[in-house]
Amino acid sequence: MTTTSEEQLTIHVSVEVKARLQAAAESKGVEVSRYCLDAIEHELAREETDDQEQTGKPCDFDSLFAFCDDLLAGRRFTKTGLEYLHEAREIRARQMKEW
Repeated sequence: MTTTSEEQLTIHVSVEVKARLQAAAESKGVEVSRYCLDAIEHELAREETDDQEQTGKPCDFDSLFAFCDDLLAGRRFTKTGLEYLHEAREIRARQMKEW
């Protein structure tokens, strides 16, 4: 039943998904619509929390460095970032002269 502050939403699901939803709702002792609404609200709250963590949290450098170590799989660069930047600028300058 919808109240004046609620709107109806219709979704189409496969027969298998509908059966799974009905079984899950029954196991929780709630109607399918309540089960679906709770699942949607839970997912939306999780996504909002993820967004806040990504945008509103100061950088955790220990985690960042650990991520980089995992990404590089133990490989180390032979130059500093500044050296790579200078090299890239030199290459670009040579390319521009060739035009």
